[in-house]
Amino acid sequence: MGIPRSVKKQFKAKFDDYMKAMGKSIDVYLDPYEVGCPNCIFDSVQEVSANVYNEQFKRPVNIFPSTHAERIVYPVPFNVLTVSGVQYDPTIQNPKILKTTVCPVCKGTGILISANKICLTAVVTWGPKEEFLELSAGREGQPICRIKTFNCNYSVVRDATKFVVEGIECKLHRPPRVKGLGGDHIVEAYLLANEVGPSVSKNYDSDVRIDINNPERVSDQAPISTPTIPPTTPGDDIW
Repeated sequence: MGIPRSVKKQFKAKFDDYMKAMGKSIDVYLDPYEVGCPNCIFDSVQEVSANVYNEQFKRPVNIFPSTHAERIVYPVPFNVLTVSGVQYDPTIQNPKILKTTVCPVCKGTGILISANKICLTAVVTWGPKEEFLELSAGREGQPICRIKTFNCNYSVVRDATKFVVEGIECKLHRPPRVKGLGGDHIVEAYLLANEVGPSVSKNYDSDVRIDINNPERVSDQAPISTPTIPPTTPGDDIW
């Protein structure tokens, strides 16, 4: 005898409520959006911009329409003597034709790229008992993470290039799977931290002795009264 449909629906509804209450926000990255730059001519041989203004591009376009990365790109004429009928970005005062060796929109790459980041809600468990990765003594002890999220997120989790969970960058440890009570109700995936570091605690990272690359760690210049003795504390001098 199969599981009644009403029981399946109740199970899914209750688990959805559980994930909404106990779930955490995680960032999932897919392959970035890419589109050819409309502001310049593309060199198909070199596969970069030819750095020649596309004189057919006179009015703004939306790139990546109907996505979270959608944005407006305005024409930015460059290295031409005259141009007419161009709708410049209205936020730019007194716009002019630019003199530059590279396309000012794509910086000479010939393409425009936007990160494809999606925020998901998932129940997060670090170091699940059913998955264990043995590491040498003193190494990070919980590099494996299990996430459970809504079934509608399956393809996003499957195709993700990386995850950021509680500030830790991860990748898929094995393909995700769908689970449930006689149906596809939740998505479960195991992630592996991209880098396993030697630190087992970050509670002491404020120690100034390890902050060796802080650009503000330069004192003011030595005062006129003692020109050979500069201060021993960070300063505000700009020189």
